[in-house]
Amino acid sequence: MRGKKLTILLVEDDEADVTRLQRMLNKGLSDLFHLHHLERLADGIIFLASHPTDLVLLDLRLPDSHGLETLTSLQTAFPNLPIIVLTGANDDTLGARAVENGAQDYLVKDNVDAERLVQAIRYAVGRQQILNRLAEAMKEVSDGNTLLKQVLSFISDGVVIVDGAGIIRFANTAAAALFDIDSENLVDSPFGFPITVEERAEVRMDHGEQPIFLEMRSVKFQWGGSGATLVFLRDVTEQKQLQDNLVYLAQRDPLTGLANRASLMDYLKKAIANVSQLKNGLVAVFFLHIDRLGRINDTLGHAMGDLLLKEIAKRLTIFTRGDDNAARVSGDEFVVILSNLTPLEGVSSVAQKMIDRLSEPYFLQGNEWEITLSIGISIYPNDVRTPETLLEYAEMALHRGRKSGKNTYHYYSPTLQAKAKAHLEVENSLRAAFHQQNLFLVYQPIVSLSTRQIVAMEVLLRWKHAEMGVLSPSQFIPVAEETGMIIKIGTWTLLQACAQNRAWQDMGLSPITMAVNLSAIQLKEPDFISVVTRTLNHTGLAPEYLELEMTESMMQDTECALRVLRSLHEIGVLSSIDDFGTGYSSLSHLRQFPFDTLKIDISFIRNMMRGEDDRNLVETIITMAHNFRLRTIAEGVETAEQLEILQSLGCDEVQGFFLSKPLSADAATLRLSEQTHFF
Repeated sequence: MRGKKLTILLVEDDEADVTRLQRMLNKGLSDLFHLHHLERLADGIIFLASHPTDLVLLDLRLPDSHGLETLTSLQTAFPNLPIIVLTGANDDTLGARAVENGAQDYLVKDNVDAERLVQAIRYAVGRQQILNRLAEAMKEVSDGNTLLKQVLSFISDGVVIVDGAGIIRFANTAAAALFDIDSENLVDSPFGFPITVEERAEVRMDHGEQPIFLEMRSVKFQWGGSGATLVFLRDVTEQKQLQDNLVYLAQRDPLTGLANRASLMDYLKKAIANVSQLKNGLVAVFFLHIDRLGRINDTLGHAMGDLLLKEIAKRLTIFTRGDDNAARVSGDEFVVILSNLTPLEGVSSVAQKMIDRLSEPYFLQGNEWEITLSIGISIYPNDVRTPETLLEYAEMALHRGRKSGKNTYHYYSPTLQAKAKAHLEVENSLRAAFHQQNLFLVYQPIVSLSTRQIVAMEVLLRWKHAEMGVLSPSQFIPVAEETGMIIKIGTWTLLQACAQNRAWQDMGLSPITMAVNLSAIQLKEPDFISVVTRTLNHTGLAPEYLELEMTESMMQDTECALRVLRSLHEIGVLSSIDDFGTGYSSLSHLRQFPFDTLKIDISFIRNMMRGEDDRNLVETIITMAHNFRLRTIAEGVETAEQLEILQSLGCDEVQGFFLSKPLSADAATLRLSEQTHFF
């Protein structure tokens, strides 16, 4: 390959593969070749008839030819032309058969790199050149054996000549180095490997502590008046190790060493096949989710989180044996496949043992940590017979379990499937509704008990469904939160609400506050404050006329909530704590977070009619809020008696059906323009 440039013909119809191969050749042989590319076999044969070519890279699946027929057609037309076959990942057997039928080599396109490609080209061209020279020498020299030995002595690959009895009659220096023995001592000894003609084979030679892997090719020829075999040998130990490592990495999670999602399905198929043959037992799929792992990473760093994941993986492997397997399928999710479990009670026992073992304390770098988890379980053949669906059902059961509490396990059931189907239908319909503008806002007045006039409007989202009519947020917001759609929907709601409030002001109506509910997911968005600021700037609404409502449960992530509330306070946007009293540690929330308003939950308003104790509880909430300099709003006022009691207890503002149901934008505009007293 020195001197003149090689002429290489690439016959390949896949544009992506062509680009990739060209890039690799440019990297490895940029100054040593001319590359010509054609997409059809017929065009390739025409080209070769008029262009001297050193090598063909040939895809076996072309628009005008398929399989080994492609190779045979080219060989018939050009018998002495070296050909390297290109195959897909699923055509490995076809590539081996191509080599048996005379191809110099085959390469799997998805797995080959620049180094392997260049190596194969060098070997194929060099080998063909040697064979051509040998053929010429045999024709011109009566004693071809002497010349043959001289030529073979200078080849960098190991070469031996083996006679018909399997005895080595010649070995070059490179071959002696591979066997770690002098050439003289190698000659007359048995070859020791089975010889296959015109086929690439990989053989293992035990040598010291580490085995050596040799790539072997052979060709029959006449030598000394009888048949012999010319065997080419190359040390591919390093290459094999690299390939083995690549295969391992492709099938394993690099952090824990467990199987990854890509290889999990293979293990599951194998387990199902084994159980099917035995015609008894079960295959159980345990889908595990580790709770709040993200918070560990955020607070302690990813290094500590990685240590924890490794320890979890170690504990999971305790439960695997034989054909069982454990895999890490995402950042905080694992799957365990257990075979031959029977009866079904044994599955429950294992699930509980997993929870008990994994929730035991972890001692990491001098600190003690505990985790909680949820498990979803599906069973073969009880639930389903296909591995893909079996895994899907286990994950479905997991999602149910996560909603039911920590350290629990749940089995798949047909009811879950029905709910999942309904969930998917709602999700798809909601996406369409958002893009088709079938979501709309209504506005419920919030009335001051002192002035008896509207001082604020709470924005409420509605969905005009084609079949089910108008839907309230409780019927679709959970789906929006699970799918992440709540971000777009929340941003749209905020924009519409602020624009409406500014429109009312531009009409000359008395300025009021617009109260908009938030989702916990919105609160955790890194650019949430920027979204609020951009919305105010875009609509021209002053920040003091916007109030964002948050539920008490959203305060559990203290660091995030405190950061957002302080930022809102800095830009002048008001904030309120909604559904007060339904969560926990309420007093600490009032003391810690810079709220402007406290909304008393409807359950307290209804219960205060039962007796003096419940009424005193509402009074205590109002007094406590005032002590923290917070406005109080009573939700769900439905009777004149409730209104009268709240007024006597010193509540600041009220809202509910007794005063007004949620109004359309036009109806709300009319109500604001009337400026009437509500009671």
